This record gives sequence, structure tokens and C-alpha cells, in this order.
Amino acid sequence: MSWGSPLCRLGLVLAPCVAGLAGCVTTERISPVVVAEEDGQGNRRYRSTRRIRRRDDLSGASESDLRALIAQDPEDPLPWRYLGELFEGLERYQDALPAFLRYQKLASEAGRLRGRDYAEADYALGRIYTLLGDWTEATHWLRRVLEREPRDLGLAARAVWFRESHYLLGSIYYAHEDWTQAETHLKRYLKMSADTARVAGPLARIERELYPERFSSRYAKIR
Repeated sequence: MSWGSPLCRLGLVLAPCVAGLAGCVTTERISPVVVAEEDGQGNRRYRSTRRIRRRDDLSGASESDLRALIAQDPEDPLPWRYLGELFEGLERYQDALPAFLRYQKLASEAGRLRGRDYAEADYALGRIYTLLGDWTEATHWLRRVLEREPRDLGLAARAVWFRESHYLLGSIYYAHEDWTQAETHLKRYLKMSADTARVAGPLARIERELYPERFSSRYAKIR
């Protein structure tokens, strides 16, 4: 497969989420409510409109809140995760990347100690690399997520990172015209989510490319 820069095709696959790639990565990702404020000198800062309710719920934390928590305990993965998500929500993808890299490293270390698999940390990296257009890294991390996908469809569908990893991989392969791989992942996503509207257009194009005789026959019947 040729790894060029087919951003246009990738955009078409992800177009139903008109807010841009950050919004279409997953409908279940935490998106902090952030407002921009300016002081009298024209300096802009961003502030969350939510308040922290629990130690493990940092979705309403501002950048300064999160950096303060990181300063208190740099080995805690949660503030790094929410810092990455805060930057991602602001479309500051280059700033989000190091936060997610640190989150993934710390979560993996914690997982080994606790006997738990933090596949969601790998998914965060796959997601941000997709937003940055780094297809090689994106596919690497998304495939790592799917290496831990349960065989049971119902069980796998309960985790957003498995569903969305299939969707993102399908979208990347579609953009690079790897129709077979795109079909595999988008159909798996469809089985897990039943979100026909999100993938109907790409799957129709894939059918036309892979099975032209089937597509022509169906079109003839419609006519």
C-alpha cells in the first residue's frame, strides 16, 4: 500500500462529523467545555466551565489545574490523559501528542503492575496520530489496540476504543485505496455499532471498487 498524503479521501470518509476530525474520532470521547478569555492587554487564555467533582473525574479541569496535578504527582497517568484530551478538543494536536505519549507510558506501566490492560491509552495515541496525519504511527497503535480485542462481538462492542479503532483504520485504508482492508474494518465497526449512516458512503464506494459486477447488476435493476 502506498502511504502518500490522501487527505482529501480521508476527509470524505470522516465528513459526516462536520466539526472536523477531532469531533468524528468518537462520539463518546470526553470533550471539555472550554471558553476563551482575554485580559486588558489582549492576552488569551482558556478556561473550563466545569468543576472537578471527583479525583478521578478531571474532564472539567483547566490546563493550569492539570499541570498543577502533574507537578504534584508526575507518575499519575490520569492528568496526562485529560491534558491530552483538553489540547485535542482545542485542536492543538502537536501539544496533545506528548501528553498522550506520557499517558500511554504511565498507563502501560501501571497496567503491568495491576494486571490490567489499558488498551484505551494505545487508542489515544492512534487517534492523535490520525489527527496529525501520521498514518504509519496511527496504524501501529490502532493495530495494537485490536490485538487485545475480545473474540466475542458483544463484549468487544462495549469498549469504545475497539469500535473506533476499526473505524479509524478503515478510514485510513479507504483514504489510501486499500479497499480490502478498509472493507474489513468498516464492516467490523458496523457490526459493533450499527451506525450505518457513518459508513454507508465509504462501503458503497468499496463495493464499487471490489465488486464492480455486483454493483453494476444492482444499478441495472434500479434503472
